[in-house]
Amino acid sequence: MYTVKSVKTFHGHDGYGWECNLYNGKQKIATVVEDGYGGELKFYWTKATVPTANTTRSTNVDKLELESFCKTLPKWDCIGKMIHTDKEIFVDSLVQAKLTEGDVKKLLKKVAYIEGKDIFTINCPSSLAEHYTPSIVRRHPTAVILNTLPFDKAVELYKKVA
Repeated sequence: MYTVKSVKTFHGHDGYGWECNLYNGKQKIATVVEDGYGGELKFYWTKATVPTANTTRSTNVDKLELESFCKTLPKWDCIGKMIHTDKEIFVDSLVQAKLTEGDVKKLLKKVAYIEGKDIFTINCPSSLAEHYTPSIVRRHPTAVILNTLPFDKAVELYKKVA
């Protein structure tokens, strides 16, 4: 199970960049950087490279495992051609999911609700969500109060709207 931790964002040359640690289970296997300069992600593997059988090239075992894992993921449509998910797309999707979770955690520090395609907050602690629920529902009958949902459901709903 691949996960990312310690995601940090920054301003890069051509836009925003990020850096994270990539884990396979509990084992850190790489530091990955989107440097904001365009181009591919930079993978800094924690293990040294080893020679591959029947070739003069060397490679990293964790890299090979990650590339093999990505081939098991569903293909996606890229301009009319179905292609495999590569390690860059896979890791970027993990980072974007982690960043979205961070946005929702920050949002849920206040009372937050969604009505239609709009997200609203009330500038008070999230612990008061139950107190504000009746007045929110009275004024906005179709509103969904994010603070009352399980976290994963709140993230899912946030993704649909944001």
